[in-house]
Amino acid sequence: MPECQLQNQYGPSESHVVSAFNLTSEVSSWPLLPPIGRPIDNSQIYLLDRVGKLVPVGVAGELYIGGVSIAQGYWNKPELTAERFMANPFAEGRLYKTGDLARYLPDGNIEYLGRIDHQVKIRGFRIELGEVEAVLSEHPLVKQAVTIVHKFANGDQRLVAYFVPQENAPLQTQALRQYLQERLPAYMVPSLFVPLEALPLTPSGKVARQTLSLPEAEYSSSDESYVAPRTHQEAWLCHIYSQLLQIGSIGIHDNFFDLGGHSLLAIQLMARIQSQFQVQLPLIALFQAPTPAKLAQWLNPSHNEQAASLLSWPSLVPLQAQGNQPPVFFVPGAGGNVIYLNSLAKSIEPKRPFYGLQSKGLNGLEDCDGSVEVMASRYIKAIRSVQSQGPYHLAGHSFGALVAYEMACQLQTQGETIALVTLVDVGAPQTHKYCQPQLEEWQWLTMLIREVEDLYGRKIEVPSQVIQQMPNEAAQYEYILSKLVEVDIFPEGTLKQQLQGFMRVRKTHSQIQREYTVNPTEVPKVPLRLIRATEEIFAEEIKESEEEWEYYQKEDWGWQDYSGIPMKVIWVSGNHYTMMASPHVELLAQHL
Repeated sequence: MPECQLQNQYGPSESHVVSAFNLTSEVSSWPLLPPIGRPIDNSQIYLLDRVGKLVPVGVAGELYIGGVSIAQGYWNKPELTAERFMANPFAEGRLYKTGDLARYLPDGNIEYLGRIDHQVKIRGFRIELGEVEAVLSEHPLVKQAVTIVHKFANGDQRLVAYFVPQENAPLQTQALRQYLQERLPAYMVPSLFVPLEALPLTPSGKVARQTLSLPEAEYSSSDESYVAPRTHQEAWLCHIYSQLLQIGSIGIHDNFFDLGGHSLLAIQLMARIQSQFQVQLPLIALFQAPTPAKLAQWLNPSHNEQAASLLSWPSLVPLQAQGNQPPVFFVPGAGGNVIYLNSLAKSIEPKRPFYGLQSKGLNGLEDCDGSVEVMASRYIKAIRSVQSQGPYHLAGHSFGALVAYEMACQLQTQGETIALVTLVDVGAPQTHKYCQPQLEEWQWLTMLIREVEDLYGRKIEVPSQVIQQMPNEAAQYEYILSKLVEVDIFPEGTLKQQLQGFMRVRKTHSQIQREYTVNPTEVPKVPLRLIRATEEIFAEEIKESEEEWEYYQKEDWGWQDYSGIPMKVIWVSGNHYTMMASPHVELLAQHL
């Protein structure tokens, strides 16, 4: 029918057709899933984020319809009508909330990405499966693609991509992984890539996602770059990688994080290494040696100068040591461990060195620093080993920002120049004397459990009254540790002392944070910049203190009196925790 023209149209039952895309070229050049086009006359389409703001070109958002064609509502369903139909904030009339996910293409057409209920949450990150599928489908060797969340036997959840390769295309899953890593945040890159001859379909022609599963045989981590273990240590590490990641045929050059490893599994890996080899590696070792081949070298510290250095748990940890630009020295939050700064370090421009400052006491053997001032003084000695004189670029997150500020004060008193101190989501010193009163041990442990639940999306049945009623602290720790092992947060064999060491660092830092007081009229002014999270998660707690709430509502959070320059406040998407991870951390990194 040469005179006919085919259109791909979009229009849900609650509306007339509202967009159309003309397929005018040769059939052989049509995309597998063509765009839905542009709005037709008297119709509007808005792509909005979770807070109702318009998303930029190329970014996925929920599709809302406006114009004359939308229905009045649902028959005899007033609650559903109120939920899905609303006033249009951009023009006269109403909007219909479709529940569909889409994005604008550079040419002005709209690409349909699927249902919003295909949005999943893994370890605190919300992931639009349709967005991952759309990017993977753009690869020239991929004909079709679909992603799902697979729950492994150990309870861990990871993204798995199923794809149909183009005819006669070579199978290169590592190339697909690299392709996505260049275009998506790390948490959106699937752990496994499974090739299929065709995607399974339902009778209506939709992808039958529920029928997709991993092959019964163990799935290889890397089909084109497998290198077998050469030593006993490499063989043991490959075996443990395979167990933790639920992947067979691990090679010595397979990257722990590329295959779906995360901080929770890293803790389990380090505990098993300690049990097997009696070597207590810091978690940061895994970021610097993420493959079995590299990690095996760390088990022979006498043969590895860098490993021997880090096994002593030094204050200064190079997370990105290359480059000739002024380095950034970053102090982590109250937990004191630099492991969670990895995403930030990767987001820093390649020519700029990035160092984390690690707290005392993390190895469970040393006492923690007794004050912010003492900690700052020790960190200054550490950074001088890399940069002997200013100007210094300092930064810190939460509690760590207070330490970075104190470092700047001490350095300036010593005659050094401070280029900038970047304070990430923390109030000025005077705001902390009102918050977080002294807690009993059971309260600290309850708070730990709730934070673990939020961070890893695991429900842990630990009623606070059960902890409170236990006879002593030793029993409380044994109980909490057993619960963390039960849900695979910690592995079997984790010592109670390790958990106690972690909590001791956390509690000490909370205490010295409250005790840290600085009169802005008695200290040198230093150049400050404040970065705040847009999502509030502590507002209700802060409201309990009228004084702290007053400071919290100020954009500068009380810091302007301490700054030697007019305060610049930058708002970054995410909350107090997620702002330090992709995709939010990329923006944060630009302002250090």
